[in-house]
Amino acid sequence: KEKIVLINPNLIAIKSIEVFNILGQSIYNIETISESAYSEYEVKNLSTGTYVIKLYTESGSVLTKKVLVK
Repeated sequence: KEKIVLINPNLIAIKSIEVFNILGQSIYNIETISESAYSEYEVKNLSTGTYVIKLYTESGSVLTKKVLVK
């Protein structure tokens, strides 16, 4: 099972998580985000490759992380 693990020790208010494939297509959008320091979100049917995860915070900033799925 593939999961996105969110470690948030500062308890930043996260509005949503979006996952993009290498072509820039949005393939997952997670709107229900836990307000805990550690949370997991299951994602299904990810092929091997590179993905970009964007975290949208309540304050309007965007955090971007590139990940590899094997």
